[in-house]
Amino acid sequence: MKFKLALHPWPEFNIRSESLWGHWLDQEQGLVSCKNNAFYVPLAVNDTVRVARDRSGIWQVVEIVRLAESVVTLTSFDPPVMPKQAVAVYDGWVAEGKSVYTEGPGNGMMVTAWREFLSVDEVLEALSQCSTHGWAIWEILTPERRNQELVECVDLVLGG
Repeated sequence: MKFKLALHPWPEFNIRSESLWGHWLDQEQGLVSCKNNAFYVPLAVNDTVRVARDRSGIWQVVEIVRLAESVVTLTSFDPPVMPKQAVAVYDGWVAEGKSVYTEGPGNGMMVTAWREFLSVDEVLEALSQCSTHGWAIWEILTPERRNQELVECVDLVLGG
């Protein structure tokens, strides 16, 4: 199922919402588990939210029920790193059981949700593959920091 994450206005961006995919945990209670990562805020795979229909019938997040105990990172790549090389690194993290899911909007920026309870040191070790020319590490967000950013950035008032 698809749902909307409403965002508070940001002075430097004109982005008011982001759409994500999820699967129902309990449709009667409106509980959904995220199946992908948000790009503008650190909501990620396996986070649990409560949704309700807005006035236009779109499912919208009205409560962040539980964040997975996952670190979330924002990385990017530019030449000389080619997309095929970058995807091999991201897919390798999944194959090794370190990360759960990586995605991005297609401009080289990528959001990775790491396996639950993987320490920041373990994430940094995996990110060492991104320390060569062409890679950049923008953010490393612990579950606590993710929660702080979500409280600041997500508008939980049902709109539409």
